[in-house]
Amino acid sequence: MTVLLVLVTFLAFIVLDYFLNRRKAIAVQPSQAAVRSTPAIAGDYVEGFLVSPAVTYHPGHGWLLRERKNVVRIGADEFASALVGKVEKIELPKPGQWVRQGQKVLSFWRNGEKTEMVCPTEGEVL
Repeated sequence: MTVLLVLVTFLAFIVLDYFLNRRKAIAVQPSQAAVRSTPAIAGDYVEGFLVSPAVTYHPGHGWLLRERKNVVRIGADEFASALVGKVEKIELPKPGQWVRQGQKVLSFWRNGEKTEMVCPTEGEVL
């Protein structure tokens, strides 16, 4: 009987708290890590190319950097950017588009020629 009385008391307090606080919003302040726009990617040079321990490299000359849970930033490594040279135009996937690992998603235009890169991960573009 005591257990039942305790459970009914907790239920009464939960219902009362819900009705008293249902329209109050919790003020959340962004942390400094979330405000940062460009991550600092420092590392060592291996045979003339910057290799950072903070990023994960893909064999298709792409990399990904975890920004927060379930959100990563992708890009081209230094070797790919040296091969492409001066870029005239870049085509990116649209926000909301689902991309798969190994799918061609980045297109670089230089001197009228198109160079494509594969995606190093799978997920939705933000």
